[in-house]
Amino acid sequence: MIKSLDFKIIVFLQLALSPIIINSLGYPLSAINILETWILATVLLYFFPRWWKIYMVITSVTILIYYPTATCLGAFSLATAAALLSTDQAESVEYLGSITWSTYLASIILASLPLILIKLTRHTSLPKSDFRTRVVILLIFSGIIIFAGYRQHKARTLQSNFAINAQPLKFIADAVILTYAYHAEFEKIKTGLNKPVNIIVDKVNQKYKFYVLVIGESARADYLHLYGFKISNTPFMDKKANYIMENMYSTGPYTQIALPFGLTLNNGQDIQIRDNILTLAKKANMDTIWLSNQGAINQFDSKISTLAYQANKVVFLKNSSNKSEKNTFDDQLIQPLTQILDNQSDQRNKLIVLHLMGSHWDFCARLRKPATKYVSNSNYNCYIDSIKATDSLLQQIYTTLEKTKQPFSILYFADHGLSHDQQEKDKFNHQYSLRHTDRYYQNYHIPLVIINSDQTSQIRNPAQRSGFELLGGLANWLGIFSQQLPNSDQFFTTKDSKEIKILDKYQQLKPLNSLQQDTIPVEIQQLK
Repeated sequence: MIKSLDFKIIVFLQLALSPIIINSLGYPLSAINILETWILATVLLYFFPRWWKIYMVITSVTILIYYPTATCLGAFSLATAAALLSTDQAESVEYLGSITWSTYLASIILASLPLILIKLTRHTSLPKSDFRTRVVILLIFSGIIIFAGYRQHKARTLQSNFAINAQPLKFIADAVILTYAYHAEFEKIKTGLNKPVNIIVDKVNQKYKFYVLVIGESARADYLHLYGFKISNTPFMDKKANYIMENMYSTGPYTQIALPFGLTLNNGQDIQIRDNILTLAKKANMDTIWLSNQGAINQFDSKISTLAYQANKVVFLKNSSNKSEKNTFDDQLIQPLTQILDNQSDQRNKLIVLHLMGSHWDFCARLRKPATKYVSNSNYNCYIDSIKATDSLLQQIYTTLEKTKQPFSILYFADHGLSHDQQEKDKFNHQYSLRHTDRYYQNYHIPLVIINSDQTSQIRNPAQRSGFELLGGLANWLGIFSQQLPNSDQFFTTKDSKEIKILDKYQQLKPLNSLQQDTIPVEIQQLK
């Protein structure tokens, strides 16, 4: 049994542990990140050994708590704060249940490493140093921090303004700063609700009684048969889709970014929450209804619920009065939809929004029956069939609308796509999955399809279109025209939008063409 280790060995083990800590919290590995993490811990060990032990315990607890989320969402960001803070009880239970036991086991193993290092230093004699040596070491460490802060200030790519990269110090700072930023941003949204609706309707020319806007979830376009996917998982849309936007790109890689910026007037940085698709429809004297299978506690639960509650009627299948942990399926929206359509007390034309769970992770939880085994990876199988379930729901919506004997139009689009997680392969069942990231075209490439009751032809539009133009496109679809939506007339033309930009997970604008490609796995491509 080793009773005492040399201080140099402990320092080396601290260096070896540094990249493990960084990776466990979802942050990128780089020389400066590893160096800062190592130096901070070493300085604490050398000068303040008791503080170092506390720091290592904090490191262990942080890894234990956040590692499962890091495997899904990566480093803590504003989008992470939004996702964690706007998740209801049922979604939280589903999220925790969807994480594999091997991930939880890995979290425990990784969290134990700092504690083991504490144990190894129990009998280690720390070297003594004079005042001059300590000052020199502290100056070197301070210089590295200042240099790192200067580099990051120049790059302007921080998750927060906290310049120190040493982990878990940076993670804790990011979590505090960005959680505060999320709440501050939401307070700004609340303030915006007190402002008047500024959008002006110039003309209304509608040909349908019912306009049904179906908002899908996490459906990347190239996984739809309608968009060239090999497996026939969109039989209804294949037959009934009248208009297909082939190159539509969402504004952001997460729901809490993509929808607020896609459905409101905004400048790419700040949204005008009162000037949105619902208030636009109201200005055109339409009755507005929002039906959702995504959870909400109240109006101020998230940006999406804040937007939804501006409709004349709101129905959430999961809300504060229904705290059941039981999963709800998208086709359960058909019942409230039917009730809305049967109610003829309001003769105005209607905009009915259905917000789906769609292909939200955990994919298998979206299905009423086990997925078809296309490949060995069950995550891929469930994702493919979750899109098929959305296609089936669109057919049910179509059939329900047909029964009214009134003209109608359905517009379906997804809030964002996903990409294949090629870095976090499950250590035990060796299955990759699809995750939220902001690095690939496919995280933003989404389907947008229109199905009309009076049309049989099918048109494919190859033009590239930005999610920042979506509100104008929806206005055009609704037959509503406003000078404040200059892109409305151009949305359905075949002319490409200029300089398409998207928001990354830090809500920073970047060019679409700066993204990488994420191809479908070979095992799926080889299916016949």
